[in-house]
Amino acid sequence: MTLSTVPSPDGAESPHAPPEELSEAALVLWREVVTEYELGPHELALLEHAVRVQTTCSDLDALVQAEGAMLEGRVHPALVELRLQRVLLSRLIASLRIPVEEDGAGAPRLQRRSGARGPYGPRAVS
Repeated sequence: MTLSTVPSPDGAESPHAPPEELSEAALVLWREVVTEYELGPHELALLEHAVRVQTTCSDLDALVQAEGAMLEGRVHPALVELRLQRVLLSRLIASLRIPVEEDGAGAPRLQRRSGARGPYGPRAVS
């Protein structure tokens, strides 16, 4: 990723250029995060994955909107994939640990530092 100055809609500048070919929603997400927070290389990598997934979600949503939720009497495969991509997007954003709100003292409250929860494993049968 090449670093450069990217103006945001509010006139602030960011030293990080967004990846190419992003949807409008993904570009907004990128600009809001990089102008508001200082990110390390590992966080920039997570953000890049997140905005690419957001673009995929936008593309899949447009396809479902154009063709409908049902295809040949079955749920549209793009709708199933959209659901999975949204789960992935939420996990990537949670991994960034972006502050979610302010507490009573006015300081941002960070997300808990637990890992992203994956699929449940098999349980022992008693």
